[in-house]
Amino acid sequence: MTRIFRAPSTYVQGRNAVEAISEHAPTDGSRAVVVADPVVRGIVGDSIASGLAAAGLTVDAVTFDGPCTRAEIDRVAGVTAGADLVVGAGGGRALDTAKAVSARLDTRLVTVPTIASTDAPTSSLSVIYTDDGEFDTLRFHGVHPDLVLVDTAVVAAAPVRFFSVLEVEPPASTSDRSVAKGVSRPERKPT
Repeated sequence: MTRIFRAPSTYVQGRNAVEAISEHAPTDGSRAVVVADPVVRGIVGDSIASGLAAAGLTVDAVTFDGPCTRAEIDRVAGVTAGADLVVGAGGGRALDTAKAVSARLDTRLVTVPTIASTDAPTSSLSVIYTDDGEFDTLRFHGVHPDLVLVDTAVVAAAPVRFFSVLEVEPPASTSDRSVAKGVSRPERKPT
């Protein structure tokens, strides 16, 4: 049986890591677009923009108005057209939008998660919602981000409710459902 493992090209994690974005992000183009909501932009936007500008990129910001819908992807892609690099910053829905836009425009991609309770920063798919906020579909992109940049100081400062996957994403597995109901998993002996 053949097994395949795909993952982001580079994963960087550490305190104040976002301040070193220029050392890790693919900067072989001329224009970057940062996709983030106003709160997230206030937390990491200046560090991302100044780091990429120091690397010689023109940096524009696009406000993520969420959730990740077909209409939001179309809107952000329209503003982002011509970019060489898309940087998504925030939670899962903002990052899913950035991934969908990057895939559509065939750009390089950096994800900067600001919460710990999502797998969006590393995955190669976007969860798409309807305009009413209901689940619509999964969109598989075939490629993972070029860089996942996790600033542990930012993630640690997130509101406590964002440290539980059950608060952000619905329980998907039997283990998640058991935890959600307060049922503990059987004790396992270390191997």
